[in-house]
Amino acid sequence: MSDPGFRIRILHQGFSPPDDDVDWIIAGSIELVIGGVTLLGPEATDIGIGKTALQLSRTLREDHAARDMDTYLVMHACGWASDGGCDNGIDWNVRHEDGMVAVSDVQEWWSTEPHVDRSDLAAVVPVDDYRAEVEAFCREALAFAEAHPRDLADDPLMEADWATWQEEVRDRLAGGTTRHTIFAGAEGVEQDPPGRLTKAMTSLVTRWRGR
Repeated sequence: MSDPGFRIRILHQGFSPPDDDVDWIIAGSIELVIGGVTLLGPEATDIGIGKTALQLSRTLREDHAARDMDTYLVMHACGWASDGGCDNGIDWNVRHEDGMVAVSDVQEWWSTEPHVDRSDLAAVVPVDDYRAEVEAFCREALAFAEAHPRDLADDPLMEADWATWQEEVRDRLAGGTTRHTIFAGAEGVEQDPPGRLTKAMTSLVTRWRGR
């Protein structure tokens, strides 16, 4: 099935869970429509908004191939699987060609339904329309982050990552293509020194799987 419809919008943003140690994780609900089919809406409240903005920003000028769990374009708030999070999210191929962007091979992974093949969904949209959707999403995520500064001085890893995803998204919006390292820690910083990152990820995974 092919349809020129692609839409991705933020419906709500907040911090999940609302705890001083881990409230750097922006979570909320989004609307996602591909090929005229609504894949996400207000009922999904634990989408990782900042993580999704980062992943989407990388497709503004670059192609993307689905099926790598650490690069899902829509990510759950529980984070990257390789860093103690979960592998919940939605992914799809993105291809830029002749002023158009083709979205195809949509795949979903959720704890309740481990894998849903939605490869029947596709969309081909003008590159300007695609960028308008993604850029608006990214700018709204950045605006929320800028309006809610975090005091993470006691957590060097979290502090670095909170700043890094925003830096890369701003760079991508300005036309840059530099890929920053997320969840790797700054040079000389002990990895997850108080264990709070692991606790945060474990808490979110437990909450999600308990639904």
